[in-house]
Formats: sequence, C-alpha cells, structure tokens
Amino acid sequence: DDDDVWIQTKLERQINFLKENNYDLVNSQMFLFRENINQVYKIQKNKSIKSIDDLLRVNQINTSTVFLRKSELVFFDENNVLVSIEDYALWIKLLINGYSFGFINEPLTYYRVLDNYSKNNWKTKHLRIIYLLIQIKVSHPEIEILMSLSNHLVKYITKGFFTKITSHRKISI
Repeated sequence: DDDDVWIQTKLERQINFLKENNYDLVNSQMFLFRENINQVYKIQKNKSIKSIDDLLRVNQINTSTVFLRKSELVFFDENNVLVSIEDYALWIKLLINGYSFGFINEPLTYYRVLDNYSKNNWKTKHLRIIYLLIQIKVSHPEIEILMSLSNHLVKYITKGFFTKITSHRKISI
C-alpha cells in the first residue's frame, strides 16, 4: 500500500530470514496508525501460519508486511468478485500449492488504518470471502472449510442485522 511505511531494515531482515529458514514467504507484525506515523495506537498481533486452517480462519497476512520468492503462482487475481481480498486469495493459493510461510514476530511495517474505508466495506468483504471459500471447496474438496465458512456467514449476517437495526432506530436520551 502506498500510504504504509517500512522500517529501514525490513527488506534486509526478511531476505535473511527467508534464506536462513528456507521459507517461500515471510511476513511480520505491524504498527497501526491513523493520521500520524508517530502516533501508533496498536501493534497488530498476527500469528504464524502453520496450516491451511490457520489461514482460512482469518487473513493474518497484510500485504505490506510480505516478502516472497518469485514464481509463476505469484500474481493477484483481478476478478471483480475478489476486489479487496485479492491478497487473501493469493496467500491461500500459495499455501495450497506448497509454499512455506515464515513469520517474524515483531513489527516491520507501519500500516495506516482508514476507518471509513474499513467500515464501509466490512459486509461486502465477508460476502466475497464466503464466495472464495466455496470456490476453494469446489476446487479442493479435501480441504475442510465448514468452520471458516460458518464464521464468515455469521459475521456477514450479524453485521447486516445490526446495521439495519441501528439505521432505523432513533435513540432518545
């Protein structure tokens, strides 16, 4: 993302980590900030991806934190249905195809959080993830997606329910 910032040694550290541990992809934690990079409000606590289940539960990988080995598999699917989750679809594809994922458990990236963008696209993003999970099940019937699919369905329905209630209900104090 063009508004995110890497720490000065990010690439060097990730290249060395990738080589020393023979990973195909390495990602890291990240600092979260809104307007000013000097006002970090949180460190995103992602976890290491050890299996497809880890990744199907939730996308723990932010694009700005990634460094990976080049291959013919590394490209974003620009399908309109995958808008805003192209990265997630790519990580899943790479993992299914045998890529090994490494993780540096410290922040190497400053990630700008845009509240309006995140809030406005939350529901649509879950619907797209549901579509992606169904496509994975069709292509790879051996991969168990039921729990992940259920989780995203519940989030999608719940978000829609609460959005509808709060938009129609006026509260008096």
